[in-house]
Amino acid sequence: MTKLGKIYLEIGNICNLLCPFCLPHLRPPRTMTAEQIAALLPQIKKIASSVCLHVLGEPLYHPEFDEICDLLTLWDIPVQITTNGTLLHNKKEVILKQNSIRQMNISVHALDWLPLARDCHRLLNEIHQFCCEARVIRPEMYINLRFWNFNKIEQSPSFQFFRSLFNSDGFNFNESKIDLRWKKSFHIIDRLYLHFDMQFQWPSLSNPVRSEKGYCYGLTHHCGILADGNVVPCCLDGNGTIILGNCFITPLEEILNSPRAKNMADHFNKGELAESLCRRCCFISRFDKKAGHLQKNKS
Repeated sequence: MTKLGKIYLEIGNICNLLCPFCLPHLRPPRTMTAEQIAALLPQIKKIASSVCLHVLGEPLYHPEFDEICDLLTLWDIPVQITTNGTLLHNKKEVILKQNSIRQMNISVHALDWLPLARDCHRLLNEIHQFCCEARVIRPEMYINLRFWNFNKIEQSPSFQFFRSLFNSDGFNFNESKIDLRWKKSFHIIDRLYLHFDMQFQWPSLSNPVRSEKGYCYGLTHHCGILADGNVVPCCLDGNGTIILGNCFITPLEEILNSPRAKNMADHFNKGELAESLCRRCCFISRFDKKAGHLQKNKS
């Protein structure tokens, strides 16, 4: 099989926040053990070029986070981490010493729902301090500061406070000139970026059908492994609607070569959506242009 670009590894679906934009949980709370992850990493190394600790849950909240980072470094697997940033202050020494961690995606917009503005400002200062230290200790590490609430950016306390921090550093930023149709990532300095996007709707079988035509990078560029070992085609299937198999029971390569997985990928490559959940996914609309090209080439 073709090697995937990345695997989204959900080391735990438990989070220390309860943000309204996140997918409502339909699965019981669970974390993978370091022992389970150690057994998975040889399979992941064979199949994927990198790992992203993300689907649902806060990876830095995992009780064995330090050991998991050591394992990923041992297997020399490049790692991205997506975090809400609230625990960075506690885990920054671990993160900055691990050369395997190549990128940090910090969902700063999550802090807008904290109950106390004082806590928000403290955490934003800690995130800012992490960025400053990372530039010195790990200059090769990418940091994306995510504000995926661009449709409400003027009302975002986190963005307004963070912009004041940037201004104090001498970097002026004018969000009124941003057009997300053409560009979403904005360079600040070194490998530090601001990343903007709109809040999206999670795919659900309760959503209306959007289209039977479309394209997704699931199963051709990436897949997801949930905390219970269930394998899903992409990181947006956070409730495990499309379970392709369980990698604690069946080898991962076998799961990704299963008839259902191959059927999904084959249809994606024709600009078609084989699964009911995919037909109800609004995020997939971002790839409509590619889907149109695939359909045109097919005919």
